[in-house]
Amino acid sequence: MPFTIIDEGDGLLVPLTGFAVPYEFVETAEATAAHPGRERHAYHIFDFSGIDGDALFALTDAIGAGHAARSRQIFGDRPNPRMTALVSPNTKMQTVFRAFIDGGPRPPGHDIRIFSTLRAARSWVREQRGG
Repeated sequence: MPFTIIDEGDGLLVPLTGFAVPYEFVETAEATAAHPGRERHAYHIFDFSGIDGDALFALTDAIGAGHAARSRQIFGDRPNPRMTALVSPNTKMQTVFRAFIDGGPRPPGHDIRIFSTLRAARSWVREQRGG
């Protein structure tokens, strides 16, 4: 699953495309957590809109919950980012997102939301940042 990490100065945009297998979500999280400007990032936006629809059949709630546990190990108790937006118009992917969020992947005070569009995610980030 190809992904790109785009540093937007105060946050990261991570568009993901193509066919996805579960272990690649961990690779994406590790690359994001290791990004060199991480301490200044207020948000991360993961845009799964470009994921191949056939790949979604392999994704389950258990995978989402398992990734949440692994994400806790990867990100630890770091204060940044404070916001994470998960984007996909696909209801199956949103179900996996919900399992991920319910698994408590981030420390208290971190806000994670699900969006159907990148535009909605960006609006939320702007509102949360007071702009």
